[in-house]
Amino acid sequence: MVDYFVPREAVGDFPVALQTSKKYGVAYMITKLGYIYLFDVASGKTIFCNRISSTVVFTTVAEKATGGIIGINQNGQVLMVTIDESTLVPYIVNTLNDIPLAITFASRCNLPGAEELFVRQFNQLFQSGDFQSAARVAAEAPSGILRTPQTVQLFKASPGIPGQPSPILQYFSVLLETTVLNPIETLELARPLISQGRKEILERWLQQDKLGCSEELGDLVHQVDPTLALTIYFKAEAKHKVVACFAELGQFDKILPYSKKAGFSPDWNTLLQHILAVNPKGAAQLALMLLNDEAGPLVDINYVVELFLQRSFTQEATAILIEYLKPDRPEDAALQTRLFEISLLQNQTQLVEGILANDLFHHYDRPTVARYLEKAGMFQRALQHYNEISDVKRILVNAHLIAPNFLLAFLQAASNELALESLKELLRVSRQQNMDLIAMLAAQFSERLGHKTVIGLFESFQAFDGMFLYLSQIVNVVQDPEVHFKYIEAAVKTKKFEQVEKFVRDSKFYEPVRVKEFL
Repeated sequence: MVDYFVPREAVGDFPVALQTSKKYGVAYMITKLGYIYLFDVASGKTIFCNRISSTVVFTTVAEKATGGIIGINQNGQVLMVTIDESTLVPYIVNTLNDIPLAITFASRCNLPGAEELFVRQFNQLFQSGDFQSAARVAAEAPSGILRTPQTVQLFKASPGIPGQPSPILQYFSVLLETTVLNPIETLELARPLISQGRKEILERWLQQDKLGCSEELGDLVHQVDPTLALTIYFKAEAKHKVVACFAELGQFDKILPYSKKAGFSPDWNTLLQHILAVNPKGAAQLALMLLNDEAGPLVDINYVVELFLQRSFTQEATAILIEYLKPDRPEDAALQTRLFEISLLQNQTQLVEGILANDLFHHYDRPTVARYLEKAGMFQRALQHYNEISDVKRILVNAHLIAPNFLLAFLQAASNELALESLKELLRVSRQQNMDLIAMLAAQFSERLGHKTVIGLFESFQAFDGMFLYLSQIVNVVQDPEVHFKYIEAAVKTKKFEQVEKFVRDSKFYEPVRVKEFL
């Protein structure tokens, strides 16, 4: 039960409404005659009284946003009453002359107007050696006016009282019990803990949200525990340090999602450079994420590739290109060509063979890639990419390194001119080494090119051994007297006399007189 003052003109008045405010810890009371009273709920003290309506206020409701009340009187007027934060504490000090109540409001509601009172009380307690009470005043002072570096240094510099904890320890103990340390206080507390190897205490307070996190605190903790430092950087919103920590800890998959969520745009090129220096695979992983971002590439693919190549990370560069080029876009033709160039210059022939075997890309510069294939010794693949007769003839110098079935299939798909020129080139450069192959190819194309044309080709090189091998494969299925005669002629010139005797005896299609005169 609380007694309160009633003005002389309001004798017989009585309350009709009561509303409380959690925001300020006060109660608003409205009377029948339109008076409003303001009480401190904790002490019951009357703070203010005044008339706000000449008629009955018949309904009221608390207004949570402002910590006040709203009422309607019989005249239909809507009345709103709340506290003026800038004047409440000075009013209690100067009008009510109630210093303890002023300090209570300033501390509880973090209101201005009692700064000097808190400073004076703090100094008195500190000078008397009551460090714990002084710390409590510092903790309760509004707007953190006593939570300064100077206060911390004051407690650190004090020699203390024998048999009691040090003043600075008492200061931090009170703060940890009642509030959250600000960044300056946290740093002062963290330094000795880190130097003593007691980071687990810091970690526990961090989990309890007792510490004011800052980039400086993160830097301090990073020396002993990068993972814990990451948590601190995150709480301190030191975004660039969060990203750097993710990279250091190998958590590359978290960098881009965090940056997007935090609205942070790092210098991706510089970040890739730093990561590449210590973790090439991690840099490649991040690069692909940046290149394949759903909103579009966040880095330039050409820059990324050259960055990796400059540091001789060819394998990672090609892996990035293959993944990036998978959609096989026409606009990536130059990059497709570049991929082949890089791979073949580094002798990554198995990789190139896999790309071609799986038919992954279709927009690259075929003549350019053909030259690189040729230089790398991939002659079969080079033949598939060349169209000019001069290029094909140059490749055929290495016919002994090309599978016969492949060469046959290649020439079967070629024009008659290319097929004939290819046979001629084989005879010119490697007939001793590849005569069996040449004869087989000649037999396969004999009907298509004409028997006389093929025979003339062998004769132009005086390659009767090859002509004999060639004609041996077709003479039994061809009835042309010229073919039969040329078989006899080639057999004689290569001294295959037994075959001549047998053939002359068995064949019915040669011209006897011509053969007789030749023999």
